[in-house]
Amino acid sequence: MREAEALLRKARAKLRSAKLLLEAGELEDAVSRAYYAAFSAARAVLLLVGEEPTTHSGVAFRLWFRFVEGGLLEREYARVLNVLREAREEGDYASAFTLSEEEVEELIEDSERFVRRMEKLWREIKGTSERSLP
Repeated sequence: MREAEALLRKARAKLRSAKLLLEAGELEDAVSRAYYAAFSAARAVLLLVGEEPTTHSGVAFRLWFRFVEGGLLEREYARVLNVLREAREEGDYASAFTLSEEEVEELIEDSERFVRRMEKLWREIKGTSERSLP
């Protein structure tokens, strides 16, 4: 449980970093932090239900299988995680980064929405109030 709580805190910290990097014009790194914010939040919720995937694709698959197919999460959030991962991979591995500042800002907003949804899912699973989040 403590590891899952730490991952939620990490997700929020990475979102703050993504916004700062965007302001500094570091678009590739801003996208990376936005992805890792969502990735950390997804891992936190999966850990809460005893799931511990070890790869990026494993986290996306288990999120889909456990929560989307289980009817607890809207499919748009699985799509957001995949879009963020693709953008992060472009920033990390492609020779040229093609996303504009506006597109990166939108990705950060999507990541923030994703993290908030994972926090809501956390509360739904635990049956607790917003005050109980780490």
